[in-house]
Amino acid sequence: MAEESASRDWQSIAEGKRAKLLASIPEIWTIPKDIFPPESQSDVTTFPETSGFFTEMELAVTGAQIPELLGKIHDGTWSSEVERR
Repeated sequence: MAEESASRDWQSIAEGKRAKLLASIPEIWTIPKDIFPPESQSDVTTFPETSGFFTEMELAVTGAQIPELLGKIHDGTWSSEVERR
């Protein structure tokens, strides 16, 4: 009985923490659930490019290799905060 209560206790604490974390993220920074790929789709690597959600700049930044990313930040082409919706 005590073990079952402890299990429920940590699970409810974790659930509360997840809810608090999600509530702290501005809605504009979240991907709408209605454009998520189906649960049955195991390969979602093309989602960013095919979803239509991300801007060209966001795709360029997130798709850049580290040397390119750092180089563009260093030379001022990109800033550390390139774009916010």
